[in-house]
Amino acid sequence: MPYRTIHWVKLEKRLLNDPRFYLMRPSAQLIYMKLLMVAGHFDNKITRDMAVLKSILRETREVSDLEKDILDIQNNFPKFLANKHFYYFKEFK
Repeated sequence: MPYRTIHWVKLEKRLLNDPRFYLMRPSAQLIYMKLLMVAGHFDNKITRDMAVLKSILRETREVSDLEKDILDIQNNFPKFLANKHFYYFKEFK
């Protein structure tokens, strides 16, 4: 496997002690981590099309459940933003 195609996303272990993270439902915690990986892969441009996003995240639950988790993430992490076309993380490098 050529290393030039590998994207890295750094997860800080202090996230485990962050009340914004551990007070979210476990499904929202998992979606948050998956969204970080997707942001790394797609240059921080995460589609807002829920059907496509559900597929990208390999999500088996209903779209409404995914929307609830994303809303939960947005409420807890103000740097997870949305514009007309994409979700994105502010200051994502």
